[in-house]
Amino acid sequence: MSAWLSTFPMPAIVTILAWEWAPFMMLIVLAGLQSESLEVLEAAKVDGASTVQTFTRLTFPHIRPYVRLACC
Repeated sequence: MSAWLSTFPMPAIVTILAWEWAPFMMLIVLAGLQSESLEVLEAAKVDGASTVQTFTRLTFPHIRPYVRLACC
């Protein structure tokens, strides 16, 4: 294992950093998802929006600021 770390240090560092920060970023995205209004999602369903349309036009734009906060 240590020979792999000394041969390929960059992938090892990237893996360690991803393992460290992924749970924190998922908590931020989860907070964004929980803050979305259920009334808006229900109105989209009543209007006949598909699941993909609801995600791409309502949910993703809503969580975009949270994703930016987590990534930058």
